[in-house]
Amino acid sequence: MKTKKQYFCKSLFLLIFLSISIVGYGQEKKLQKTYSWSYKANEDVDLSFNNYNSDLNIKTWDKPVIEYKLHLVAKGANEDDVERLDSYLKNMTFSNSPERASINMKFWKRRISIMNRTKLKLEGEKEVILTEFKVTGELTIPKKCNLDLTSKYSDIELADVLGKLTLKLYNDKLYGGKVDNEAVISAKYSTIEFSDIKEEADITLYNTDFEANSIGDTKFESKYSKVFINTIGSLEVDSYNDKFNLDETGDIIFTAKYSGLRSEKSGRLKADCYDCTVIINQLEDIEITSKYSKFEFVKGNNCNISASYNDGINSTQLESLQITESKYGTFKIDKLTGVLSVATGYNDKFIITETGDNFKSLKVNGKYEKITIGIPANLDYRFKANIKYPHLDINEENFTHKTKIIENSTIEYDAVKGKEYEGMPEIKVEGYDVSLSINDY
Repeated sequence: MKTKKQYFCKSLFLLIFLSISIVGYGQEKKLQKTYSWSYKANEDVDLSFNNYNSDLNIKTWDKPVIEYKLHLVAKGANEDDVERLDSYLKNMTFSNSPERASINMKFWKRRISIMNRTKLKLEGEKEVILTEFKVTGELTIPKKCNLDLTSKYSDIELADVLGKLTLKLYNDKLYGGKVDNEAVISAKYSTIEFSDIKEEADITLYNTDFEANSIGDTKFESKYSKVFINTIGSLEVDSYNDKFNLDETGDIIFTAKYSGLRSEKSGRLKADCYDCTVIINQLEDIEITSKYSKFEFVKGNNCNISASYNDGINSTQLESLQITESKYGTFKIDKLTGVLSVATGYNDKFIITETGDNFKSLKVNGKYEKITIGIPANLDYRFKANIKYPHLDINEENFTHKTKIIENSTIEYDAVKGKEYEGMPEIKVEGYDVSLSINDY
């Protein structure tokens, strides 16, 4: 009997406790309010703004005023907590002068959110406990304001700005208009879209998607990111495992590992690559140092390779291909109009489909090189060879031999096709176990 009474008492106590909890929960204090701050400012004021987990709309106007509105929705089981938060925000001020202002909407010293429960430690206040806490912001600035924005975990709308723009983003989504001045951007785990950045840009990305219609001269330092730009000025890239998709650029300096670069039209290219893919349809002169990479060009001028290892180059048309050192490379050129030169080659393949009437020279020195080249049937040229273990596929009937020596698996050639004259085109091949095939067309 005593056990039943104890069970009944415990059950009654639990029921009363739950009832009190339910009543307390139902009497939560809700605060839904907009707080506003307004400061006089010069038209080119420097503004530092710190944003945290708050969607933010940034607009511009012609007034010499900075205005910030914070929209708050908060609930708390304890009415005192909500009232303390309201009082704190109403009395909060920010550092400001006409020349320089600083707004920090991360107004708490410490914030912990667990299971729909947020604890805020305010400056000089007790801890505030909330069951709901959400803030959004509206910032309006002079058009020529120089904005330095730091943000985390937010969606941001940015209007056209005329001043200098500095962004430090973490896990944000930013959608911007035009920037008429220079921009300095640093972002991690973010998505960024701009209409145009007219002046220079210095951009550092980590695991971020970046998109813009046009940008001026730009420096990128990037990892694990994707970049899409229609038009860009000169471009300098330090890249690791990125993808760059561009329509038209100025000159490019591309230093990269495990990255891809695509462009429809560019100026000069200087590439230092490791296991990369570079595809540019139309460009000017090219400088390459590379390993394990692939290059595709539709049309280019002079391509100079200082060092290449296990690379592939495929081009529709080049004026010249000049290589200082190469190993295990494959070079395919549909039309080479000027020069092919290899100072030191090892186990490379060269496939030149045609050269044209302005062809000047082919000079290759290496081991285990394989060369196929198409020469116009009406082109007069000089042919020289000094090869140990040669593999020659040429029509000797077309040549007038000045020198031909075969000794101990070595062949020396000096011959002329057609009419000899000073400065005539020349094919010269030297090395060890070299294959050469000349196709007349």
